[in-house]
Amino acid sequence: MDRVPCAAKGCTHWARSWSRYCHSHANRHRYTRDPNGRLLRKSRDLGPFRKQVAGFLPRWLQHQAVQAAITYMDRLLVQGSTNNGSSGVHRAIARELRRLRLDGATGVAMLARVLAVEGYAYWNRRTWDDGECHTVNIGSQLIRTTPRPGAGKVPGRVVYALGKEVREALGLLPREFWQAVERETQRTEQARATITAALQSEPLA
Repeated sequence: MDRVPCAAKGCTHWARSWSRYCHSHANRHRYTRDPNGRLLRKSRDLGPFRKQVAGFLPRWLQHQAVQAAITYMDRLLVQGSTNNGSSGVHRAIARELRRLRLDGATGVAMLARVLAVEGYAYWNRRTWDDGECHTVNIGSQLIRTTPRPGAGKVPGRVVYALGKEVREALGLLPREFWQAVERETQRTEQARATITAALQSEPLA
């Protein structure tokens, strides 16, 4: 069989037998559903957005939509997934949710995790595809709301199914949240600029 180049954008390696991708990109595609997909890093990628969520979420904690989202997350922890796909996937999601509940996870903490991932997507929307890989990242972060014991990764189909379920339930809330954060940030920056300009033209005596 003639060798063919890996189909992943920018890759110069040869594709594996019976695959469009090289070994590395095949593994990425299998887990994230994107040959160039990746899992966002807790500190380097998500750290700034987790801080913003911690600062802004309390402002809108009593908003009806936020309360509904938290109630949904709490119910998910208690009642488990409504996933109606593979029974193996359903059992795996239920097992992870049960562990989270026993480890003290809360609906607020889980919502904060989702919002951080959505924040990364919102502020990097020119370079980050919010498709299936994004959904995998949401599921992956959700199951790490409390530290997960062991070094093994939860199967990609499991984190995708959980991420898809939660993403569909939350609907427009994450985007509305980050649009509100953007407006608040712009107002703060405008106020700072106005104060700075006034001081430069007329310093305090």
